Amino acid sequence: MGGNERQEERIIPIGDAFLAIVFLIGFLGLFLFLNSFLVYLLEFLSFEHGFVKRIFLYTSILTQVFLMLGLVYFFGARRVGWKAFGLSSFNLGKALLWGGGSYLLFFLFELSVNFVFVKVFNKPFPSQNIKLLFGDGWVGFLFALIVAGVFGPVVEEIFFRGFFYGTLRKYWGTSRAILVSAFIFSLFHLNPFILPLIFLLGIILAFLYEKRGSLDASICLHILNNVLAIVFVYSNLLGRLLK
Repeated sequence: MGGNERQEERIIPIGDAFLAIVFLIGFLGLFLFLNSFLVYLLEFLSFEHGFVKRIFLYTSILTQVFLMLGLVYFFGARRVGWKAFGLSSFNLGKALLWGGGSYLLFFLFELSVNFVFVKVFNKPFPSQNIKLLFGDGWVGFLFALIVAGVFGPVVEEIFFRGFFYGTLRKYWGTSRAILVSAFIFSLFHLNPFILPLIFLLGIILAFLYEKRGSLDASICLHILNNVLAIVFVYSNLLGRLLK
């Protein structure tokens, strides 16, 4: 009986998974409020706020990344260990094969959506304004590449797929857990225009985790998607360097 009790203690309660989401949403709400207040205050004081706002954004983004890791540890890893969240193995070859192949399919779908959008509305499909967050310049590009291109995807996969989806799956089953975790993941990006695409991406990422039993392919796909999107957004900056 003592063994069964110890085994039950290693199961993450589903309420803890949603409580972690509530904490993350609370931080995002606080960030949006403080950002709006800071801009208003600096404009009221007639202060040039570009640099100050940029530092605030960088600090907030880094805080958000480390907050996700902290939430995974507090609500999960300290009870079951980090390996329980898809970090027990990493096969680079299979990660590139599954992640790269999935990215190609997702990219083709994204191009199709953009093509239809242009035909219907005569303008490209709206996307996240990465430069608005990180700035238009080499510092912004490098920061975006490191944080949003590499570090962010790794942490998001640990949080949304390894921790959140993994916990929901134990209670709700695979299909329902994939859909709910993908929906929460899409809301997390705070952009209603790209919500359907992010929702689809969340489904693919969870599917890869389910099939691989590891986050390796999910992380690979997520990094590929973000890095190539960042390079595309900053392509003019790179073009000036190559001239």
